[in-house]
Formats: sequence, structure tokens, C-alpha cells
Amino acid sequence: MGRTGTRWADLHRVFRAGSSTLLNTIGTLCILFEDYRLETAGLMSTREAAESDDNQFKQFYYVRRSLVTLQAFRDNLNELSGDAEYRARRPFIPADHLDRINAAHSFLNKNDVLRSFRNDLGAHMNPALVKAAVGYHGENAIAAIGWRSSLESFEIEMPFATALLRGGFASKLPGGIPQLNTDMNEFFGIMTRATEHITHATYSLVLVFLWDRFGGGPG
Repeated sequence: MGRTGTRWADLHRVFRAGSSTLLNTIGTLCILFEDYRLETAGLMSTREAAESDDNQFKQFYYVRRSLVTLQAFRDNLNELSGDAEYRARRPFIPADHLDRINAAHSFLNKNDVLRSFRNDLGAHMNPALVKAAVGYHGENAIAAIGWRSSLESFEIEMPFATALLRGGFASKLPGGIPQLNTDMNEFFGIMTRATEHITHATYSLVLVFLWDRFGGGPG
């Protein structure tokens, strides 16, 4: 049977009143990890749902958000690697923890497929992407809009927004929508590996640098 434990501590003391770049960066990585955990849970739920415009829009949303989070995690991990306090304490980090941190750093910085996904699927929404989508679909591309109302509310349904998003992404790919579908499936495999790396890195950083600051060693 597994064990659990909870510790409580004054954040002002744990994070040295915000004076430590090392601790501030690790705190940021923890926030990003929680973001990514929510995003990947949402993304996995879309794989289990029936195919629909609404479900595909959710897939695109979670992919875009998780790519942004992975990039932010990478950037903060890079900052951590260059931090003077981290470099001074690095020789004393247990080898297994250091291996996990280094593996995540290497994966996020050197994975060409992940970099390609950031370029192709991590685009910010703007009028240029909508223009590209309309151009990609061409004439006679039919999409829907709808509405429904009750005594309490009024809603507009916009399946055409999914078509615009899909066309905008497809316009950036040589293979168009078929390549987009292939890339989306491939992303799930990359996401699984990325999840493993950032989970292990976060686990190690928390145990090495934060756990004792919340009082005592792991028990």
C-alpha cells in the first residue's frame, strides 16, 4: 500500500522572500508542470471522445497550450542551468536526480520533432492565419454556424472556427490536412515522452531543492 504525506510551511521562508533566482525558477517550473498536467489530461480526454468539430477544436487548443508550456518549461530550465547558485550546488546533487534534470534539458532543447511541432502547430491566432486558412480551403468550402436559446441563455455555435484553425495549420504543411492528421497522431507519442521527462525533472528538483525547505527530509 502506498504512503502519502503533506507538509506545510511559510512560503516567505521557503522561497527566501523571493531573493533566490534558483528557488524562484524552480517555483516557476512547478507552476508550468501543473499547467502541463492539466493540458495533457484535457488532450487525452479528447482522444477518448467521439469525433466532432468541437472535439477537434479542443484537441488543437490543448496541443497549442501544451506546446507553449513545454517551451516555457524549456526556457526556465535553461535559465536554471545557467544560474550561479545552481551551478555551485550542482556537484552535490545526487546522480540519479541530476540525470533526470539533464535528460529533460536535453530532450526539450534537442528534439527536432518537438521543434517542428512548435513551428507548425504553436502559431498564435491572428488575421494572417485566418487568411491563410481561407486560401487553403479555396472556394466551395462549406462550414456551419448555429445558435440555440432558452429562457435562461443564448448560445452561438461556431463549427466554422474549427475549419479555420484546421485550414490555418494545414496551410503551413506541405501535405496539408492529411499531414496535419498524421502530425497530430505523432504529437501524442512525443507528448508521452515529454511528460515523462518533465515529470522526472520536476520530481527531482522538488526533492533536491524544496522538500527539506518545507521541513525535514523525505520520510
